[in-house]
Amino acid sequence: MIRSIFEVFAMHDVQVLKPKILAWVSSIVTYFNPFRANKGPLPSQMSNRQFYQFYQTGLPLFYILHLYIREGNLKPDPAQIFEFPQTKQELYNNLTVLVQI
Repeated sequence: MIRSIFEVFAMHDVQVLKPKILAWVSSIVTYFNPFRANKGPLPSQMSNRQFYQFYQTGLPLFYILHLYIREGNLKPDPAQIFEFPQTKQELYNNLTVLVQI
């Protein structure tokens, strides 16, 4: 019953808004493409697994914060982010940088 309630009241809105959210995130990632070493598929073109793996790295949140934060002392430094994290420590580092903001 709880799962059904969750599906109706929470996931319905997520599914309705998902294309708009993906388009928005894709536009931000596209903005950063000149700076990205890996110009892979945009979020709107990714499979669910690729999408999840991309978000695990913290890159989309980094891009959003880097684009919208204007204060220099709060703006994340690209040198602190691992674009292709290979270890759990690198993933943890990305998360730590983003959470500190």
